[in-house]
Amino acid sequence: MALAETFRTEGYVVNELGRGEKITRDRLLAYAVVIRAGNFGAHVDSELGAYDAFVACPRTLVLLGEFLAPGERDDLADRLGIALSGNVSGTVTSVVSHPITEGVTPVPFVAGSLVDPGRSVAVQVLGWLDGGQPVLGIQQGRAAKVFFIGDTNGLESVPQPLIDNIVAWGF
Repeated sequence: MALAETFRTEGYVVNELGRGEKITRDRLLAYAVVIRAGNFGAHVDSELGAYDAFVACPRTLVLLGEFLAPGERDDLADRLGIALSGNVSGTVTSVVSHPITEGVTPVPFVAGSLVDPGRSVAVQVLGWLDGGQPVLGIQQGRAAKVFFIGDTNGLESVPQPLIDNIVAWGF
């Protein structure tokens, strides 16, 4: 994962969990920042509860989504109240003024999901694709800072200054 290597190069300790590894409350709470990359399979209730405990503390969750086939759900995003759906590609070209978006130039968005602000809870959309679809933002009203984007692939290219801005905002 190029993003993980970038963080390692910058001096951060990065521990990656493989598919199927158990996510527990204690495991998550050992970190100040958790990045959930992609939506590969459903979480069991205890794992969703571990994320609930994490976002109830002053920490940072970076939620990287993926495309969702018709009827497919991202159960963690749903649990948090961030309604992701669909399969869209394009370029993030429109952003609102926020520390995360300061100086951001077009960001690739490769087969990801969009956010439905009308079905989401306390979401502030920060960026839209060139076709007008909302795809990135933050969730307010939690002890934790929560950033989300509906695509993992585009961030793998480590677009700057977006990555540095996310780090400055939440790490």
